[in-house]
Amino acid sequence: MITPKDYVLKLLAARAYTEKGLERKMLEKGYNKRDITEVIAWCRDQRFVDDREFARSFIRTRDAIKPRGRRVLRLELISKGVPVEIVDEILEESSADRNEAELAAEVLKRRLPAWRSLSQDNQWRRAYSLLARRGFNHNIICEVINEQIPKKIEDSGDFGAID
Repeated sequence: MITPKDYVLKLLAARAYTEKGLERKMLEKGYNKRDITEVIAWCRDQRFVDDREFARSFIRTRDAIKPRGRRVLRLELISKGVPVEIVDEILEESSADRNEAELAAEVLKRRLPAWRSLSQDNQWRRAYSLLARRGFNHNIICEVINEQIPKKIEDSGDFGAID
């Protein structure tokens, strides 16, 4: 069996992990708790693992490749083993750099061409569902949809915009 330290270094050579993520992988491999604790402490001392930096990097990557709203980002980071306090701290820190309305608009711009043949009501429903699944809040979703899919008042029985 490979030593715990060698195993962790092999994992970290492939991608970044949280402390909890490394612990899970090591437990799956059958290492004992004492070895796991020692190796993770060593990794922390060597700065091979840093949950704060993992969260920052995760958010940057998500924003560039597959934008998500704050709510979904929070759930994803927690599921990856980042402590809740760190998740909240990093999300608050990154909120100054992240414009969720712009991210939501980007997501919608990618999908709208495929929906042009649909009725406006169907476009609105699909757009709302997509952005809600991605974790954007109601106000941002409505703002972005109103900008990107202007609803014709005469075509519908309502006042033309969602709130």
